[in-house]
Amino acid sequence: MKTKTLIPERSLSFLGKKNSKLPLVVGYFPSWSDYSTNILRNIPEEVTYVFLSFVKPNMRYKKGSFDLINTGLQCDNNGRVLKEAVEILKARGIGIILSIGGETYWGSNEAYDIDHQQIADFVRDFGFEGIDWDYEPNGSFATIGEPENIRRFISMIEESRKLLPKEEGFIIACAPSGVGALGGQINNDPESPYAYSKREQITGESDVHLGQATSPMGYSIPLFGFGATGHMIPVIKAVGHHLDFIAFQGYNVGTATRRELMYDSYAYYANIYGFKVAFGMHVPNEPWGPFYKYSEEKIKEYTHHVAQGGEQNRFGKGDGVMYWQLLQKSADSSSMNGIEYSKISYHILDNANPVTSPNISISSPLHNALIKEGDAFDFRVNTKRTNLVKFYIDGQLIKVLNAEPFKITINQNQLSKGYHTLDAIACGVTGEEDAASISIKVISNDSVEGIAHWEAKVYSAAGNEVLYDNKVWSNKWYAGDSDIPGKSDVWQFIRGVGNGGEDVVVSVPSVPSGIFSPVQTHSSITIHWNPSNGSHSIAFYTIYRNGTEIDKVNKTEFTDINLHSESEYSYQIKATDMNSNSSLMSNPVIVKTKEGNENVSLTWIVKKWYIDGDVVRFGSFDYKCVMQHTSNKFWTPDKATSLWVEYV
Repeated sequence: MKTKTLIPERSLSFLGKKNSKLPLVVGYFPSWSDYSTNILRNIPEEVTYVFLSFVKPNMRYKKGSFDLINTGLQCDNNGRVLKEAVEILKARGIGIILSIGGETYWGSNEAYDIDHQQIADFVRDFGFEGIDWDYEPNGSFATIGEPENIRRFISMIEESRKLLPKEEGFIIACAPSGVGALGGQINNDPESPYAYSKREQITGESDVHLGQATSPMGYSIPLFGFGATGHMIPVIKAVGHHLDFIAFQGYNVGTATRRELMYDSYAYYANIYGFKVAFGMHVPNEPWGPFYKYSEEKIKEYTHHVAQGGEQNRFGKGDGVMYWQLLQKSADSSSMNGIEYSKISYHILDNANPVTSPNISISSPLHNALIKEGDAFDFRVNTKRTNLVKFYIDGQLIKVLNAEPFKITINQNQLSKGYHTLDAIACGVTGEEDAASISIKVISNDSVEGIAHWEAKVYSAAGNEVLYDNKVWSNKWYAGDSDIPGKSDVWQFIRGVGNGGEDVVVSVPSVPSGIFSPVQTHSSITIHWNPSNGSHSIAFYTIYRNGTEIDKVNKTEFTDINLHSESEYSYQIKATDMNSNSSLMSNPVIVKTKEGNENVSLTWIVKKWYIDGDVVRFGSFDYKCVMQHTSNKFWTPDKATSLWVEYV
């Protein structure tokens, strides 16, 4: 079969966004529940982040394969179905975060054979918002405070952040023990208001019950006596600036009653290092005793405590709650589960710090959907705090609706073959607007675009269309890796491809378009662009600065660092697909850095003399020198607060 390449004349726009103002409500979703039954994709929007649990720390994954078999996820090995569920939730404003470990996957030395690059590839391929390190060595928190485990925890967070940077919008979270930020006998912070020496003053209780997991009166002093107490203090001090939020496990800590102390102790460090805190609660009952019941009254009490900012004055900082787990039914009521608890907490948090701006997301069709020519489809949006929605196709206003459901139907033959842009704008009651945009492609009825070539692997679910021997096939049931289309009854012939020997047109990626810079500092520039489209999935984008290649990324955004202040830079981008086909280079975009101190040492280094006013980049932040000194490896800008202050 002969092959031609065709460069599309136009590409489409896509504006991905997350509303960081929404309440932080996190819920664990057990992968052993069958997401193909629409449970996962129908999670309500009161859950703003889902922890998909769990993958193995030593998971193995080949980039671009969408193969789940060696990841540890306990679900149907159909990665495309999972990716579709992730896209559906993302379109509705719900982020899915990949949860690593849990109590079952840390029981052997092999668990620490971690390939961070393969984890990052998995996150990027499936469109996860980031990862959650659920580190429970040997299946519990009993030894997590030991030096070796602290070192391991720090390393996991450091390595993850290198490959999933904040500048690209990735989230790094963790789910430590609820007592992890209280001062312990081994891991302690004398300067913290929750130091070990202050335990009796804080609780008003003597040490008689210290170390006792249970007591008839429900004393809180035992919170300071667990082996895990204080385990996060050295971790936070080392890598707290890398974390986006900590969803601590405020359960399985005996019968202690004053659990708000766990939130307040983490909130103390959140004010220093800039992460958010989610108060983790367990849908009753906990799996083992001594039990503490998070009743509906208790979850309201603790959610109110978080909403009001606690003792560390965190009101308005975006803290929230976490639930284990979304599908678990309460022992108190069969009508209550983690989802219903999440809804209660969401509304408490939202009422305490209400969001007034509108929010919109396109739920149908999905971004990059392939629409058969002549097929009708619904253009549907989900909205909050809006009374009017405008629908656009290729920049032209099609319809305005002022009542739900906010949906229009695109009729047969209304769109020609090729690329199209669907935009929707929500107008809020206060005059604010919010927009969402996706791209679709209308293809001919006999097109094979989007159909993957058959591979010698397991197809466990029925209905997978594949290309083999110039034909389209679909499996009627489970297909093994030795079941070959045309030779096994598993595969049903659908239609031929390229009948008559005519050329099959393969489109190379479209030229990246819509390049703009939303953020500039004195030493960095962030650029965004619209995704490219073609016959095959995009593998990466090559970034050029002033005509020279500087990096390759597989997201539609990039942050260029170590630049000079008040200087202009020209950026161009080229897209490359999984078959190594590349687009033409984009038109150049000129961006200028902001004014800044000309005595900038672009990246902080050791053994260098710094004077007052020098500005450096360390990690993801800029710092200004406030006391002249020669740097060393112990006086990093994030820790040596007498020498450096964060520079905005």
